[in-house]
Amino acid sequence: MAKKEKTQKKDVIETPPVTEMAAEKDAVAQPDSPYSRFSADVLILRDELAIDRTLLANERTLLAYLRSAVALVLAGFTMIHFAAESEWFWLAGFVSIPIGILAGAVGILRFHNMNRMITRIRKQIKEETEEAEEMVTG
Repeated sequence: MAKKEKTQKKDVIETPPVTEMAAEKDAVAQPDSPYSRFSADVLILRDELAIDRTLLANERTLLAYLRSAVALVLAGFTMIHFAAESEWFWLAGFVSIPIGILAGAVGILRFHNMNRMITRIRKQIKEETEEAEEMVTG
């Protein structure tokens, strides 16, 4: 009896494999997409939620970059302010300010690039789903 339950659970968890013909059809239609090997019929709620998690992770990464940038800039100003007799401390302060600004700029650029890719993938999934629904209904 326990063996039968394990088999049933395994069947529920596993997803059906993508056929080669559907993958080839999608690869021809969208060759530039990293997700072209997946069929629109296979994309389900789990995939949509994965995209949402990626979007949230992208926002967290941006906040981490900005937090680091602000910390570096504030540390630089603090070092400059308290560097009374030490030249290297004053120099470290002046070096950390542009590094902090650069870290913020890199974070913003990475956020925009990733956000653009996520938007493109989400749009592609929506279009493929609409096409599949039209084929089924029409």
